[in-house]
Amino acid sequence: AVVSTQSTGELQEMSSHVQHSVASSSASYSEFDHLTESIRQINNQIARLATKELEVVSQLGKLHYNVEQFAEAKEQLDQIQKTREDLEKILERSTENRRKAIDGLRQQKKDEIHFLKQVKELNLLNDDEMTDDNHGNEDIKVGWTRFFDSFFLSFGFIQIAIMILYWLFVDYEVSFDPSTANGHDNNIGGYYQFYIDVSIMMYVGFGYLMAFLRRYGFGAVAYTFLLSAFSVEWGILCIGLARLIAAGGPIQNLTISVVSLIDGDFAAVAVLISFGALIGKTTPIQLFILTFFEVAFYAISTYVGQFKVGAVDMGGTMFI
Repeated sequence: AVVSTQSTGELQEMSSHVQHSVASSSASYSEFDHLTESIRQINNQIARLATKELEVVSQLGKLHYNVEQFAEAKEQLDQIQKTREDLEKILERSTENRRKAIDGLRQQKKDEIHFLKQVKELNLLNDDEMTDDNHGNEDIKVGWTRFFDSFFLSFGFIQIAIMILYWLFVDYEVSFDPSTANGHDNNIGGYYQFYIDVSIMMYVGFGYLMAFLRRYGFGAVAYTFLLSAFSVEWGILCIGLARLIAAGGPIQNLTISVVSLIDGDFAAVAVLISFGALIGKTTPIQLFILTFFEVAFYAISTYVGQFKVGAVDMGGTMFI
């Protein structure tokens, strides 16, 4: 390709700018690592001071009648509180500096991507060289693409598989079937309000229970809805199969009733409790794997507890 003198000059200027950005980014990466380690150490120190503060406060109650020792303990408590406040101020500054370092790294990455696009447009590098030079950026793009592709593909495959299982092995209960529902043996009225209460607790209660978290508020709500829906449909199958095995009769199609929907809600609650401990630490695919196995083991636990041990759990909280 023919490159004009003006374009070459602009490219050289951009190249020097990117080289400066890369050099400064190395310093920024080191600064980021240093700040992250400092924040971790400061958090550990604050935790130790908080523990020590509680110990001193408990001692103050015992030293109420000893004026001299009480004054010493009070002075020690004041010193601990002052040190903790100073550390919290340092922690706040370090956190802000780390945020600025992250913003700087993002800007440097954008400059580098822009530079590589200009290089590609001028055809100064062949495809192999372009791949090598753009290796880090392409890894990031490909990584995110693979993440979303694998997540949606896995979720779609699971949903298709569950739809097939419901189509082949699940029937409506008589009271659910609109063609036969005539008021006889209809347990919807007795359990429907209970089912609504459990569902509200699950979707709204657990969904917004962790919404106060600054970084994971939106994820808490979204993942709660997603995992709950998957847990209910998978739990109905697992618990229904466990009940068929416990009945000891021939294997037949499962039936959907209000009771089975409540069982699915209980299975979802077991998953959401675990999710509360893992929020922000796992990927969506890992959460789906967790849900798949936890619901299955919840059904096994319910089967063993109810039909083998003979345990009575009116509210379901013991098995959950």
